[in-house]
Amino acid sequence: MNLQENIQRIQSLLTENKAEMIKGVIKKYGLHHAIKLMGGYEPILNVIDHDNYFSKEDRIDFIREVVIELVRKYDQTTGISIYELDMSPIRLYEPEEGDNLLQIEYFNRDFVSIDIIGADGINIGGYTRKYDELDDEVIDKIFIFMIDALENNM
Repeated sequence: MNLQENIQRIQSLLTENKAEMIKGVIKKYGLHHAIKLMGGYEPILNVIDHDNYFSKEDRIDFIREVVIELVRKYDQTTGISIYELDMSPIRLYEPEEGDNLLQIEYFNRDFVSIDIIGADGINIGGYTRKYDELDDEVIDKIFIFMIDALENNM
């Protein structure tokens, strides 16, 4: 083996060991604490494909942990809104011309509030959904939102 091959082999081992170490931290302490220990989600994302590594249940558990922490931090009673976090709402989809917009602005430990915004931009109502009732795409959007909220509030 020449020097370049040895360097590549060592780099590969270090990357594999780092991925296994991060997976071990996540398994032992959870993603929430792993993000704090790693100084953000980016180092984790660099070695773990979150789309395939975390199940829907894992993502919901993470969302709940972050909501609980943010509720405590902002001295709220049951949930947290985008206004306390100074973040934008989560759009469930991009509406067609004249359609109502559905967006999430409030997060509770067990559910989200989905606001219905009319084509004229006025809030015309809303409803709640438990996390396990939401489809995977919406859970992914909330998951990424909560990662950003956690990193913004570390």
